Amino acid sequence: MPQRNIKRQLRRWLDSLDRTEVEAQLLAGEPRQEMLYEHDGWTLRFRAIPRRWTTDGTSGRTIGVRGLGVRTVSIVDSVRHAAKSKASRYGEIDLPLVVAINVQEEFADVTQERDALFG
Repeated sequence: MPQRNIKRQLRRWLDSLDRTEVEAQLLAGEPRQEMLYEHDGWTLRFRAIPRRWTTDGTSGRTIGVRGLGVRTVSIVDSVRHAAKSKASRYGEIDLPLVVAINVQEEFADVTQERDALFG
Protein backbone atom coordinates (compact mmCIF):
# COMPACT_ATOMS: atom_id res chain seq x y z
CA MET A 1 0.00 0.00 0.00
CA PRO A 2 1.25 3.48 -0.77
CA GLN A 3 2.18 4.64 2.72
CA ARG A 4 2.86 8.23 1.72
CA ASN A 5 -0.62 8.57 0.18
CA ILE A 6 -2.30 7.05 3.25
CA LYS A 7 -0.45 9.43 5.57
CA ARG A 8 -1.31 12.45 3.44
CA GLN A 9 -5.03 11.62 3.31
CA LEU A 10 -5.13 10.72 6.99
CA ARG A 11 -3.40 13.96 8.01
CA ARG A 12 -5.80 16.00 5.82
CA TRP A 13 -8.80 14.23 7.37
CA LEU A 14 -7.56 14.63 10.96
CA ASP A 15 -6.79 18.32 10.39
CA SER A 16 -10.38 18.84 9.19
CA LEU A 17 -11.89 17.52 12.44
CA ASP A 18 -12.94 19.64 15.41
CA ARG A 19 -11.48 18.05 18.56
CA THR A 20 -14.27 19.38 20.81
CA GLU A 21 -16.93 17.94 18.51
CA VAL A 22 -15.18 14.56 18.32
CA GLU A 23 -14.86 14.41 22.13
CA ALA A 24 -18.56 15.31 22.57
CA GLN A 25 -19.63 12.58 20.13
CA LEU A 26 -17.44 10.05 21.92
CA LEU A 27 -18.83 10.96 25.37
CA ALA A 28 -22.41 10.85 24.05
CA GLY A 29 -21.85 7.33 22.72
CA GLU A 30 -22.43 8.42 19.14
CA PRO A 31 -20.66 6.62 16.31
CA ARG A 32 -17.09 7.81 15.91
CA GLN A 33 -16.07 9.68 12.82
CA GLU A 34 -14.08 7.52 10.46
CA MET A 35 -12.15 7.64 7.23
CA LEU A 36 -12.07 4.70 4.82
CA TYR A 37 -9.05 4.15 2.61
CA GLU A 38 -9.34 1.61 -0.22
CA HIS A 39 -6.52 0.25 -2.35
CA ASP A 40 -6.20 -2.98 -4.41
CA GLY A 41 -9.22 -4.62 -2.79
CA TRP A 42 -8.13 -3.74 0.77
CA THR A 43 -10.11 -1.37 2.98
CA LEU A 44 -8.55 0.36 5.97
CA ARG A 45 -10.83 2.04 8.51
CA PHE A 46 -9.45 4.90 10.59
CA ARG A 47 -11.41 6.30 13.54
CA ALA A 48 -10.71 9.56 15.30
CA ILE A 49 -10.11 9.21 19.03
CA PRO A 50 -8.68 12.29 20.79
CA ARG A 51 -5.44 11.63 22.67
CA ARG A 52 -5.10 12.40 26.35
CA TRP A 53 -2.38 14.80 27.35
CA THR A 54 -0.05 13.98 30.24
CA THR A 55 1.02 16.40 32.97
CA ASP A 56 4.25 17.15 31.11
CA GLY A 57 2.32 18.20 27.98
CA THR A 58 3.16 15.16 25.88
CA SER A 59 0.82 12.54 24.58
CA GLY A 60 1.03 8.78 24.32
CA ARG A 61 1.13 6.69 21.20
CA THR A 62 -0.44 8.20 18.12
CA ILE A 63 -1.77 5.03 16.57
CA GLY A 64 -3.69 2.21 18.22
CA VAL A 65 -4.45 -1.11 16.58
CA ARG A 66 -7.10 -3.66 17.46
CA GLY A 67 -6.88 -7.21 16.17
CA LEU A 68 -9.77 -9.57 15.63
CA GLY A 69 -8.01 -12.50 17.26
CA VAL A 70 -7.19 -15.92 15.90
CA ARG A 71 -9.90 -18.17 14.53
CA THR A 72 -9.93 -21.66 13.04
CA VAL A 73 -11.03 -21.80 9.43
CA SER A 74 -13.26 -24.79 8.74
CA ILE A 75 -15.63 -25.55 5.91
CA VAL A 76 -17.24 -28.58 7.55
CA ASP A 77 -20.41 -26.87 8.86
CA SER A 78 -21.07 -24.83 5.71
CA VAL A 79 -20.61 -27.85 3.39
CA ARG A 80 -22.85 -30.07 5.53
CA HIS A 81 -25.53 -27.38 5.61
CA ALA A 82 -25.35 -26.96 1.81
CA ALA A 83 -25.58 -30.73 1.25
CA LYS A 84 -28.60 -31.14 3.55
CA SER A 85 -30.32 -28.12 2.03
CA LYS A 86 -29.84 -29.33 -1.55
CA ALA A 87 -30.74 -32.95 -0.74
CA SER A 88 -34.04 -31.96 0.88
CA ARG A 89 -35.04 -29.48 -1.81
CA TYR A 90 -37.05 -32.05 -3.80
CA GLY A 91 -38.63 -33.95 -0.91
CA GLU A 92 -38.76 -37.76 -0.97
CA ILE A 93 -37.65 -39.22 -4.30
CA ASP A 94 -37.33 -42.86 -5.40
CA LEU A 95 -34.17 -42.45 -7.45
CA PRO A 96 -30.58 -41.72 -6.51
CA LEU A 97 -29.75 -38.02 -6.24
CA VAL A 98 -26.46 -36.38 -7.18
CA VAL A 99 -25.70 -33.24 -5.17
CA ALA A 100 -22.97 -30.87 -6.39
CA ILE A 101 -21.34 -28.47 -3.94
CA ASN A 102 -18.85 -25.86 -5.06
CA VAL A 103 -16.40 -25.12 -2.22
CA GLN A 104 -14.76 -21.73 -2.70
CA GLU A 105 -12.81 -21.26 0.48
CA GLU A 106 -9.26 -19.97 0.32
CA PHE A 107 -7.99 -22.23 3.09
CA ALA A 108 -10.04 -25.35 2.36
CA ASP A 109 -8.21 -28.61 1.76
CA VAL A 110 -9.15 -32.14 0.72
CA THR A 111 -9.17 -33.38 4.32
CA GLN A 112 -11.80 -30.82 5.36
CA GLU A 113 -13.90 -31.59 2.28
CA ARG A 114 -13.78 -35.31 3.09
CA ASP A 115 -14.67 -34.68 6.75
CA ALA A 116 -17.60 -32.50 5.74
CA LEU A 117 -19.06 -35.04 3.35
CA PHE A 118 -18.32 -38.33 5.09
CA GLY A 119 -17.85 -37.43 8.76
